[in-house]
Amino acid sequence: MTDEDKSLIGKAYDFWKRHKRKAIVLGGISGAVYLYNNSEEVRDVVDQTWNWIAQKLPIPAQIFPHPDEARSKVGRNRLRPGGVILHEEHSSAGECHSATSIADSQSIVATCIQLLQMAGKNLDGTLSTEALRLEISKNPANKMELWEEMKIVSWSRCFASLYTVCHLVMYLQIQTGVAGRFLCIQNAESSRDLNRKLQIISHHVQCAEFPVNEGFGRMMKVTRDVVSKVVAFRGLQDFLSLNDIRQIISDVRKIMEDGVGDEGYRRYHNYHLEFLVPEAQLDSSIDREPLEHSCESAALLSLTNDVNAALQSVDCSMILNCCLEYSFTRFIAEIKSFVDDRARKTNAKESARIPHAALLPAVSRISNLYIKPPEAEPLIKELVDIQYFRPFVERIVSQSLQLNSVVTN
Repeated sequence: MTDEDKSLIGKAYDFWKRHKRKAIVLGGISGAVYLYNNSEEVRDVVDQTWNWIAQKLPIPAQIFPHPDEARSKVGRNRLRPGGVILHEEHSSAGECHSATSIADSQSIVATCIQLLQMAGKNLDGTLSTEALRLEISKNPANKMELWEEMKIVSWSRCFASLYTVCHLVMYLQIQTGVAGRFLCIQNAESSRDLNRKLQIISHHVQCAEFPVNEGFGRMMKVTRDVVSKVVAFRGLQDFLSLNDIRQIISDVRKIMEDGVGDEGYRRYHNYHLEFLVPEAQLDSSIDREPLEHSCESAALLSLTNDVNAALQSVDCSMILNCCLEYSFTRFIAEIKSFVDDRARKTNAKESARIPHAALLPAVSRISNLYIKPPEAEPLIKELVDIQYFRPFVERIVSQSLQLNSVVTN
């Protein structure tokens, strides 16, 4: 070995000594990325771990500010004996926006996405098109029956997802307003007092899990029953136009929201309560009392009653209908894009029509745009930013919401 070779080896060794940590870290990251992209088992473990971490994150920490920040927001407000919020004399009547800003749009979107992760798992477990697809691929004797089931499940997934995301956005907005009023009705005399109130709100926010658990289970059952009635007579080989699809949506909404021909929907304006509020809370014949005789339990009961009252208002029904109209319009646009693309590929010269069976995969895929993060995030942001929500939440804070009120911009 020549001196030149020894010199090169020495330089290489010195380079390795200086950069070995970087090389090891880079190699570890590269290996992890490779395994995640190429090993389904590793990918499942990583995804389940992150989902577990996300579920353990406290929702109130995402929604509500630090106690010092909240105290600075509500410190200028005081309560008149009649219960109406007043401000310091130098404040104008419209300056109590701090209460309605307890949760900004980004926080509500983040919370909604976190809750929808739970709903997405329930959806895949109850209305799974993938399991049906695998069964059909085996070409069993009952293949036609499985295709009929695929038809019902695909449409049910889409309707259940769309209704749930609209309901959840509405529910979180109402919780924000109720929590804002709770913080504004009186001054927090001390940091300890404010922390106590924030703790009560934290327990109250946990009620948001009902719409994506028991409430969503009810939603999937009801939408499946309704969809079965509406699409049963439409064969798999029938060619559907956009007008046919609009008619399916109209028929499903008529039963879901107006309760036509179905005794399960007893409330014309407030059908959504069955999916957002436990049934026991809706029974007016029960005189509900706090579980414990304490100020905290009484406050929690009061917050729950305020949320339920807001959910039963005409304001809520009107804004929820705006959310649904927006979402169904977006759904039609997605379907139109799919049908037009297919027509171009097949060089169809007549008006765009598509076999029902060919439409089902698109309907199932579009359902992910409503309930599966991150695909659902753009729609959630657009719903949260609907212009009517801000005056609606402000009315909740000021307790001016009436059952026969109308929201004005």
